[in-house]
Amino acid sequence: MKVTSEQLQALKNGKTVSIEVDRTECILVRKDVYQKIRQLSYDDSEWTEDEMEALAGEMFDQLDNPQKIQ
Repeated sequence: MKVTSEQLQALKNGKTVSIEVDRTECILVRKDVYQKIRQLSYDDSEWTEDEMEALAGEMFDQLDNPQKIQ
């Protein structure tokens, strides 16, 4: 696979490059950038009662003090 000089420059700068392989849209990214992304974890599990109560408490605190809302 060949990349253009613009795509290569984007990759060198840590940016992603959109490519199409056999009519499949793909993203090309440097290995070190991919490894950083892979280390990120996202928890999409259901919220616990404690988490929902904590969020509700934060919301009510902000409603009581509008200057804190950012």
